[in-house]
Amino acid sequence: MIVNGNQYKNAALDVVVLAGQSNAQGCGMGEVQNEYAPDARILMLKDTFNVRFEKNAEGKDYLLVQRPTDFVIERAEEAVSDGKKLGNIALSFARRYVQSGRLQEGRRLLIVNGTYGGTGFARNEWGVNGCLYLRLCDMLEELFALSVPRRIEAFLWHQGECDSFENAHLSPEDRYKKHLSDLSAQMNDFRKKYGEVPFVCGGFTDEWVEQNKPQCGAIIRAMQEYCQNAGNAAYVDTHGLPSNDKDTGNGDRLHFCRASLYALGEKYFQAYESLVKR
Repeated sequence: MIVNGNQYKNAALDVVVLAGQSNAQGCGMGEVQNEYAPDARILMLKDTFNVRFEKNAEGKDYLLVQRPTDFVIERAEEAVSDGKKLGNIALSFARRYVQSGRLQEGRRLLIVNGTYGGTGFARNEWGVNGCLYLRLCDMLEELFALSVPRRIEAFLWHQGECDSFENAHLSPEDRYKKHLSDLSAQMNDFRKKYGEVPFVCGGFTDEWVEQNKPQCGAIIRAMQEYCQNAGNAAYVDTHGLPSNDKDTGNGDRLHFCRASLYALGEKYFQAYESLVKR
């Protein structure tokens, strides 16, 4: 259930889904210009349970997700780690959405945050039967149970770094086929439930691609092909967006820095707008 759901019964909300792993969750560090300022019109729905990786009886990692669980709606803000704010693509997307005039008077934008770092299709965290995908659908069903109109404006997806190194035995071609199949099945299921929602996804940091060219190339090709064929979908190129290491020198080459996530959210909005204007 949504613990403060009574406050949002029959609410006029523009719903945006944010899903995927760490670059969707937001691990970007560093300084930014035009820092995101919390806005009463921009809200976030999130899990109250401490989702986390644990070890099973065989010593293997698995993601502990509680279902059913409680969710909460709060004003959207950047996460904070060690006293420092972390970027998030959905926040700069939402800010542009509001600034563009797309959010009508009296309405609010709600980000449904289904992200968790280090996750993918490979271990069945995402995918039609994946624990995070099922939790995401739970979040939406609980929201729509409040008599919020059953409409989703956009699905923002950033995932694939995990699937570029899991299943090391896969050839690049097999990796590409598996990712395309998994992503297509998940989004086909989602669209059957919630309509032809505009879908936007993006690529990885330059350093991660350079270190894992065949694997990353396979995943990126799968995402691009999905977007070309699925309809109402767009892939965002991320070449040139600095990583945390490039910006702060902290050695983290996997994650986009905070300024890059701000820029990536803008790119996602531009891609989304190109879809809805067609």
